[in-house]
Amino acid sequence: MRIATNITAMNTYRNYSINNSNVAKAAEKLSSGYAINSASDDAAGLAITEKMKAQINGLNTASKNSQDAISLCQTAEGALSSTQDMLQTMNELAVQSANGTNENFDRSAISSEFDQLKTEIDQTASTTTYNNMNILDGSIGAAPVTIDAASTLNTGVSLSGTDGDYSVYANSGMSASKAGTFALSLGTVNAATGKFTAGGGSTALQISFTDATTGDKTNTVLTTASVIQGTVGNGSSFTLDLNQAGLGTYSIAASADSAGSGTSSKADFITTLDGLNVVTQAGAGTGGAMKVQVGAIQGEQMDISIGNMDSTSLGVNAASISTQDGASAAITATRAAINTVSNQRATLGAYENRLNYKIDNLSAQSQNLSSAESQIKDVDIAKEMTEYTKDNILSQAATAMLAQANSAPQNVLSLMK
Repeated sequence: MRIATNITAMNTYRNYSINNSNVAKAAEKLSSGYAINSASDDAAGLAITEKMKAQINGLNTASKNSQDAISLCQTAEGALSSTQDMLQTMNELAVQSANGTNENFDRSAISSEFDQLKTEIDQTASTTTYNNMNILDGSIGAAPVTIDAASTLNTGVSLSGTDGDYSVYANSGMSASKAGTFALSLGTVNAATGKFTAGGGSTALQISFTDATTGDKTNTVLTTASVIQGTVGNGSSFTLDLNQAGLGTYSIAASADSAGSGTSSKADFITTLDGLNVVTQAGAGTGGAMKVQVGAIQGEQMDISIGNMDSTSLGVNAASISTQDGASAAITATRAAINTVSNQRATLGAYENRLNYKIDNLSAQSQNLSSAESQIKDVDIAKEMTEYTKDNILSQAATAMLAQANSAPQNVLSLMK
């Protein structure tokens, strides 16, 4: 028998420590409700659940973002409802004023109310806000007019003629109402009839514009002598002026062709324009569409555009019903404005419906991911309680055995009697 080293007590104490540690871990899990309270509990599980948690939080926040966007649309749609009511009244006033039974005094009285309603439409457009942002002045409309990157006359484009090369280094003055495609055709104009004929000469340049929204086509004929400002020649700069067609002005640099054999000329440059298309992009807004983050990942966004809803943009600012002819024209203008507002309200309604479906989808994703996270991170109370009870009993048993092991060396004393 040995008393210097009590192997039995050491072995009992080791098991006692293990049991106590297991009891502490089980108590931590039961009190927190989580199976993973630190990386040591499940390193891989912790990494997975934290990644899931970030996605779940992102989905929940995106759902809130979508609800905020719905509130914005509802605010705008409510204000436009008022605008449309005013336009309906203006249309009634225009019809009334157009009646020949009214004299000038009557029309003046009717016109006074008509003009007040125009002012109120402008005030509605300028004062309707959401979170201190104006939402009916076009500031969250589509992108303003710009020349598309693929345009023939975009800055940096080089045009090659028979004799020389011409590079566009600046452009400006694009009409804000011109959204569509310009087709350039070279030809002549009959002096007697004013009719343009493509080909057969180069005295006139016809610019055909096709509206991107309505599909309407208009033609503007300019003399080739008037569109060039400056002298065309090697190393010179000149201006192509297409402002009359709403296409703006272009700064052009001329040079000899790549082979060095040609001499840049005005006629050569005009010829290079024949058959070219210039594409523009435009919208009713001035600041660019509002981007709503409707998902948990980068780039998962939805654009919301609301056009300028003031009287000028709606086309009724210049309308007057003080005369019978003016009132007749105002009937058409107010009805067109009513259609514009109706289209915008319909668009807002479509935004709201889309966002509601998005919220439903986000909620479903969040719920399913939360369930998956729970399978990994949440503790099974019944199972953990079983482990806790077992470890607690073993800990108590180890305590009793440790007392017995510590008392065993006392038996040596009986040998010394």
